[in-house]
Amino acid sequence: MTEVIMSEAQKIYFQNLQNGVAEAYKVAETCRKQGLDSRNYVEIPQAEDMASRVQQLLNFLQHRNTAEQIRDLNKQFDGNRELVAIEISKIVCWESIVDEYNLEIGLAIYHGVCAGLAVITEGILVAPLEGVVDCHIITNSNKTKALAINFAGPIRSAGGTGQAISVLLADYLRRDFNLE
Repeated sequence: MTEVIMSEAQKIYFQNLQNGVAEAYKVAETCRKQGLDSRNYVEIPQAEDMASRVQQLLNFLQHRNTAEQIRDLNKQFDGNRELVAIEISKIVCWESIVDEYNLEIGLAIYHGVCAGLAVITEGILVAPLEGVVDCHIITNSNKTKALAINFAGPIRSAGGTGQAISVLLADYLRRDFNLE
């Protein structure tokens, strides 16, 4: 992450803001533990940057170092989100298969597409969670294998670019597995 140069007064100001947010989270956690809400915890985690938001948004990324990978890719591609999205989708997909997760190819591709879309939407939209429903392998009438990706209404929140890139990501990933 790039270090921001600021005056001592600015550092104190931002530290005071962070302290206030931390205090608000403590109050919210205490209130939620009373069990009067649908969940007994605060659903929105704090995140220091887009990479952290992406990792926290997607549950299947929780035990990975995806945020650090995104930060590295941001440096490598000079902040080009589209290239970062393509690369992180490949990384997440392949990690899902070869690491301890050992997921089925369709689910691994799904993870990759969601991770890439979360980068495009900067980890603040519901589209990667609820807009991309699933990816799975189907058999065509000519017996070849193909990738099917299903979407739901919340994909609309990603906008036209996000929607198109999610299809592009799926296309890149399906090629890695020689799928039609």
